[in-house]
Amino acid sequence: MRFDISAILLTEQFNNYETEEVVSDASVKPVINNLSKINIFIGTNNSGKSKFLRGIAAQQNYVYKSNVDHEEIKSFKDESAAKLREVIDYFKDRNYASLEIEHLLPLADTAFQKEGDSIIKVLESFYGCVMANSPFGFVRGSTRYSREMDIRDRVTASFEDLIERYSVLTDKIAGSNKLKFKKLYIPTLRGLRCLTNGSDCYFDRTKADYFSEGFSPEIFTGLAFYTQLKDLLLGDLNDRQTVIEFQDFLSVNFFNGQPVALIPRKGENVIYVKIGNENEYPIYNLGDGIQSIICITFPLFVNKNEHLVAFIEEPELYMHPGLQRVLINTFLKFENHQYFLTTHSNHFLDLTLEYSSISVYTFQKELDSQDASTASAKFKINNVSNDDMHTLELLGVKNSSVFLSNCTIWVEGITDRKYLQYCLNLYHKKENLDSVYKLDTHYSFVEYSGGNIVHWSFLDKCDGINVERLCGKLFLISDRDKRGTYKDARHDQLKNALGDRYYVLSVREMENTLTPKVITKVVKKYEKDHNLTLPHFEQKDYKNVLLGKYIEDVLLKGQKGRLGKYADKSGTLTQKYRFWEDAISEIQSYDDLSPEVKRLVTRISSFIESNNNGVGRGGAFLDK
Repeated sequence: MRFDISAILLTEQFNNYETEEVVSDASVKPVINNLSKINIFIGTNNSGKSKFLRGIAAQQNYVYKSNVDHEEIKSFKDESAAKLREVIDYFKDRNYASLEIEHLLPLADTAFQKEGDSIIKVLESFYGCVMANSPFGFVRGSTRYSREMDIRDRVTASFEDLIERYSVLTDKIAGSNKLKFKKLYIPTLRGLRCLTNGSDCYFDRTKADYFSEGFSPEIFTGLAFYTQLKDLLLGDLNDRQTVIEFQDFLSVNFFNGQPVALIPRKGENVIYVKIGNENEYPIYNLGDGIQSIICITFPLFVNKNEHLVAFIEEPELYMHPGLQRVLINTFLKFENHQYFLTTHSNHFLDLTLEYSSISVYTFQKELDSQDASTASAKFKINNVSNDDMHTLELLGVKNSSVFLSNCTIWVEGITDRKYLQYCLNLYHKKENLDSVYKLDTHYSFVEYSGGNIVHWSFLDKCDGINVERLCGKLFLISDRDKRGTYKDARHDQLKNALGDRYYVLSVREMENTLTPKVITKVVKKYEKDHNLTLPHFEQKDYKNVLLGKYIEDVLLKGQKGRLGKYADKSGTLTQKYRFWEDAISEIQSYDDLSPEVKRLVTRISSFIESNNNGVGRGGAFLDK
């Protein structure tokens, strides 16, 4: 059963860390909230992120937010207490007993549980007190038993619903009851090339520096890879199956499906690799990036059946952006694993726009006094949205850092990029090209922020930015914009400079390429009314107008009690990112795309093929 920790209470060792959860009660411990399957810690050098990561890794037992519906438990507690008080008061009024509800043991807060503890145990304590303090025994022993039969039935009936709900609750909680997590730490000091004969000096150094006292997570540096692989190959059937799965993973992702064999050669303390029909060679002759990804992913396969929490320092080391994407996709495949990463990679941040199961936290260091010579450091942790540009500023990211792919597709903004990437994937899947072209390897998307395009040197050879020097293989996509403005001349300049590598939409903005069917579904979702009737409309009706204004002034004109706000002051979509997310969720196949988008992704795909030596179908860049 999948279980991701969504929040952790921080212990005293984190007193110099401040989270965004501000509380007035000093006794309330800070919490790191909104955790996901993959949690990325970023910040400048010496911002406290690695120290924080190791601190969490060194906690033997987490106090974490339990994987249950806390509102449902609270409702059960409150209703049970109210019902019990009602019954007790009924009998006290008749001098049947002197029962006090206050004698009930208090039910502990179920929002957080200690690792290894059981919420069921707490609920059982509460429910046991309810039954022990109920007046059933008194009624059955009363000399007026027959006269009180109706009272007994009434009391029994009042608790029947609670008994049933209690049973349902405990069944739900059983899945996460007494969970224990295995902790794995992978330091920056890692590799597959042995430095000494058989010993793991990286492990010894890491253990001594960071985990010399108290609990220590399992530490994997890569130097024990030879020993662990040999043990698995000499183990039982399940152990050998783990090796087979890992070899298949390497084959599919890095060696074009050729068989891969990992061979711990006796007497050399070195693993040899055989790929396809090639001769065997030492693993250290593989590229550094692939060695790095082997070092990180091997322990994940070994622990595939564990509830594993992995702490990985700078996993991007030596990795091309394409490998970083493979790594994230690999993380997501292990259902019972959760990850905490420190990084300086903007490519990881780029990937967060595509997955909902990634959280990003920024770390910033501040001194408690600027004057004192022995000022203490404080660290601030903030959970940020994935598209927060301040996050990129912390990493010192410039646009040129993405020019590592064979070609680039330039779009106006984040939403355009996410939408076109999704549509391109649908096209590649239809054409059986989805396993051929890899994002961030064969191509990348670049956002140029609309009007900023006038500053690039293919418009002004004198003082603009020389894009061709940075990336000579680009495909530029632009909105049509309003006709009859200075932008018409800009479009002409771009067309003259780039030729077939410049594509102007036939509609006002990218969102105008959505079909009426998709727009209707999104509007109904916003209005929370699946029976909402909208006037008939076709794509030509909103082709050249701003979509937000069109929805408000035409589609919802005269609608009373409207819930959604669709247009900003300019008339374009408000909350554009959310609108696009909802729209994409309604597009299930290539057939759901409009003719305009089908033309565009076909052009993009042809451009990608032409800049990757025809990989896939050998086609040239076609102006379709």
